[in-house]
Amino acid sequence: MIITLTTTKIQNDYINNISYINLTLIDFAGCEKLLRAHYKIPDEILYIKKIDIIQEGMKTPKIEYDVYSKLSGKNLEKLDLSICENTRIYLSLPITITENLDKLNISSRYYKDICYSATSDYGTDIILEDRKVEYIDGNKSICQEDCDFSEYDYTNQRANCSCKVKKSSSSFAFMNINKKKLLESFIHIEKLTNINKLKCHKELFSIKGIISNIGCYISLAFELFHIISIFIFYTYSKKKF
Repeated sequence: MIITLTTTKIQNDYINNISYINLTLIDFAGCEKLLRAHYKIPDEILYIKKIDIIQEGMKTPKIEYDVYSKLSGKNLEKLDLSICENTRIYLSLPITITENLDKLNISSRYYKDICYSATSDYGTDIILEDRKVEYIDGNKSICQEDCDFSEYDYTNQRANCSCKVKKSSSSFAFMNINKKKLLESFIHIEKLTNINKLKCHKELFSIKGIISNIGCYISLAFELFHIISIFIFYTYSKKKF
């Protein structure tokens, strides 16, 4: 774990000069305004205890945080983050990404659109359910649970996540990325019947879909045989029939 004591101002200054910073950063955005209004501390410094939990196999650390201020006297007091339950904070994470961003974003078409074609290492199509399992087992998550992968900054090589505000874990034992909760965060898709697949007809009958689909060639062979059979029937067998 990396424990950092910082302030909202320092974090915002880093975000505004992101090009030379190689740290995880938090932008409390609207949450900071709500905290200041609730506790009536317009000018007081807001301190942040930020904990980066490095988890083996994961691409980025999980970030836990608490916010403090000197409400009375000289001692820091922890602020109640439930005040911000209807707002979101933003995490900026240093990471180099070279693969398809759709595979790292659980809200992308790759994980929720049945017409988004994907090919496995064996050259076969990957169904939606298998893509989700691959996401979890392959540790492809960039953002922690209760967060959405919003964008990737190629220039500064940073991933940005939009997250629900939540209280820090009560014990160090719970300070890890919950894979089960990540899987639950996928948009639920019902088991699809064949009739649902008809929505993909544009992809199927596109030039790429026709050229790359072996089923098109099999169907064409059957149609050609059918046409030849009809010709033979009308030419030689119709009168006899």
